[in-house]
Amino acid sequence: MKTLDERFLIYSALVILCCTSSVFFGLAAGFWSLIQITAVIEFMYWIGLPASTHSEQF
Repeated sequence: MKTLDERFLIYSALVILCCTSSVFFGLAAGFWSLIQITAVIEFMYWIGLPASTHSEQF
């Protein structure tokens, strides 16, 4: 599976989960959960990327 397909699948499931939680806890809580979880996923994705060739020169 391609990376873009995997990310789309993960974010689709995340949106469904946060929409479900917003039904029970309110729109602001569901939206804030979506923002926080997305930020953590992207941060971990950036940490996991291999080092670029520019950083190996130093």
